[in-house]
Amino acid sequence: MSIVFTMMLSGNSLFLLFLIVNRIKKDFFSLKEKYTLLKLSLLLTLVPVAYIKDKISYLYDVHLRSRFPDTFTIDGDLPLIVLVDEIPRRNTAYVRSETVFFVWLGVALAIGCFYVYRYVKIRKFILSSTREMEAGEAYQILERIREQLKIRRRIRLNVTEAQISPFTIGIFSPVVVVPALKDSRQMELVILHELYHIKRYDILFKMLRFIFLGLYWFNPLAYMLSACMDDVCELTCDEAVTGHLNGEERREYGMMIIDMASMETICSPLHVALFSNNKNKLKERMYYIMKGNGRKNKAAVFLALGLAVCSGIPVYAYEGTQMIRADEHTVDTWNLGDDDIIIYFSEAGNGMRVVDDILYDLQFKDENGNIYNLEEPVAHEQCKTHQFVMGEVSKHKKNSNGGCTVKIYEAKRCKVCGYAETGALISENNYNPCPH
Repeated sequence: MSIVFTMMLSGNSLFLLFLIVNRIKKDFFSLKEKYTLLKLSLLLTLVPVAYIKDKISYLYDVHLRSRFPDTFTIDGDLPLIVLVDEIPRRNTAYVRSETVFFVWLGVALAIGCFYVYRYVKIRKFILSSTREMEAGEAYQILERIREQLKIRRRIRLNVTEAQISPFTIGIFSPVVVVPALKDSRQMELVILHELYHIKRYDILFKMLRFIFLGLYWFNPLAYMLSACMDDVCELTCDEAVTGHLNGEERREYGMMIIDMASMETICSPLHVALFSNNKNKLKERMYYIMKGNGRKNKAAVFLALGLAVCSGIPVYAYEGTQMIRADEHTVDTWNLGDDDIIIYFSEAGNGMRVVDDILYDLQFKDENGNIYNLEEPVAHEQCKTHQFVMGEVSKHKKNSNGGCTVKIYEAKRCKVCGYAETGALISENNYNPCPH
């Protein structure tokens, strides 16, 4: 299972479990719990947790582990690293896995750079078409709320005479853009709503969603997750703003959202956090605004934790890189099966060679991979009609220095009497130490 597939499976499994629970009982999770689970689903598809786990395991094996198990069963299809004189050598499966991951990472970085490029252009346009406020009642409201929410970043407040929906742009140097509202109470609620977006880094998650959709454009669940995050993001901000308002104040806040939903937007919602931009979701927003904050449900918290743990199963199931040491101690105790292969490196370290199974010093291997011992004598004179099968003969010879020489010849063997005829030499390989 590849790293990229593991990431997608992990994030999608959490999102699907969330959808099932939400379908059965819509308000089982609080809005804050819903948003947390959705953000975790997004991060699981973008952060290579399995790759990080694999690299930590590799560092532990190489630098901290004092000994290795005495027996290994090595599957040639798994990523494998062999340590020869403490120098790591990687097999083809390992290189292929790494290549796929880094191609995926390169695409993610390219999409991220494109997002940043568009963001810079939009930000430049917004700053040039709006007026920054460094004093006045609205600026004082912003500074007061910023201190209340304990936001350390400097926040710019820009005002425009155009009738547009308020929004926030920027992650580390955010800018709140608002229309010239005369009602100070409305201005306070708008600024409070936008500063909650800033406090929670919602613009950062919008950028991650842009990358996420670019990478997983083929996955319909990606679009569902992005849309769901967009909706719940606004609902949680509304909940935070109206947490201490009475019924009449909630109604006024809801009416303000409805009024501003008809205002124009001057940039893409992928780059900014809009105060009110989806007319189709107004009914749902009004429902939660008037409903108020629900009571904390301990069962929902434990279930949310359970869903998060279940989503980590693909990460733990990921079969990472296998680590072995090619020294005399482990080579002699490798447990080889009929379908296993050894990845071995010559002493000169000039590359990887796949060594066929050497079960006997003199053996025949047919085209189907069946191996026959040729060391035992056969009475081929009694066989009147030979039925030859094509294959190879391997001659294995131990050397005095602990190494060995393997010569492989073209050959054919009679499947009736076992008589074999050897032809031209195919290859001759020397190994030190002997891995057979």
